[in-house]
Amino acid sequence: MAQRHDLRSQMQVAKRTGLSQSSIGRVIRGEVNPSASALSSIAAAFGVEMGDLYSPPDEFAAKYMDEHQRGMNALQAATDSIKLLADRHAKGLVPLLTWKQVASGGKLDPIDWVVCPTLHSLDTYALSVKGLGMFDPAGSISFQEGDRIFVDPRAQPEHRSIVVVRIGNSEEATFRQIIAEGGQWLLLQLNPSWPSRVSPLSADDAVLGTVIAKVQTFASDRALPEGTPNHQPPK
Repeated sequence: MAQRHDLRSQMQVAKRTGLSQSSIGRVIRGEVNPSASALSSIAAAFGVEMGDLYSPPDEFAAKYMDEHQRGMNALQAATDSIKLLADRHAKGLVPLLTWKQVASGGKLDPIDWVVCPTLHSLDTYALSVKGLGMFDPAGSISFQEGDRIFVDPRAQPEHRSIVVVRIGNSEEATFRQIIAEGGQWLLLQLNPSWPSRVSPLSADDAVLGTVIAKVQTFASDRALPEGTPNHQPPK
């Protein structure tokens, strides 16, 4: 309708298709599913294939929308995306990613958006800790499975920083403490009982960011023994 001066209004479409103006309005607002005969009349009026009216909006637009309208739609989508990101950053939200997403460099389709508890750059992301390799029961720095870490790729790692790293061509990232010793960087697992705790940072490894904060998980429903009452906070 936006591209057709002769079919821009509901009244014009109603006259061309033989449908009532109220019916056209309800179709546009998604209040009714038009019959096959109504769809056939609409398709004929606009000179499109009836089957294309069932296709996703993006596919339909790619086939029938003119370059100007396509450009305007793309501009609007980009503007909406920028506004959404600006709103999320204003609220301190960062994307919660998977370890595979971080290793591959992909940050689309995050699991969720979560609040970062400290100052951070716009590239900061969050991860949920897996495994016990960085758990040190006696250490001042320790990470349990389920903890949430916040990683800033723009923060420069220093001696004893905790970093997220892709080791070699691994499909998943991991995290370690980075140690400067003897003119080289070493990667350390904090768990004192972990085998092969120390390894050199090689040229094939890639540091993907520095951990700037942690939110600790103390318990979850999955951690409760069977039969434990689910306590509710007082009202």
